[in-house]
Amino acid sequence: MWNKLTGDNFRRGISQVKNHLSVGYGHARRFATKVDQGVDFTKRLFSVLAPVIDSLGGGNLNRKAIQGLGAYEKAKAAVVDADEKGKQELSQFVGHLRSAVPEIGL
Repeated sequence: MWNKLTGDNFRRGISQVKNHLSVGYGHARRFATKVDQGVDFTKRLFSVLAPVIDSLGGGNLNRKAIQGLGAYEKAKAAVVDADEKGKQELSQFVGHLRSAVPEIGL
């Protein structure tokens, strides 16, 4: 009886941790989507304003803006790659855990 109680508690704990991580991941993903939408809006706005800024002598501002957008794209690519790699590793880990310890009910 004690083993079943301990196993039930462990399963409940795993379920709660999984739920918290899922909710946190969802919030982070929605936040990142909003940031990406804002950057996309900024890019479109900048593409219209860049010639005007350049004609007013703001060539340095244009270069800095382009550098900043390039840095954002690099960071975005790194985050997307890390997300994909993390999903793969988590899937492998859960698969190994599921086969090694079936009692926890993953």
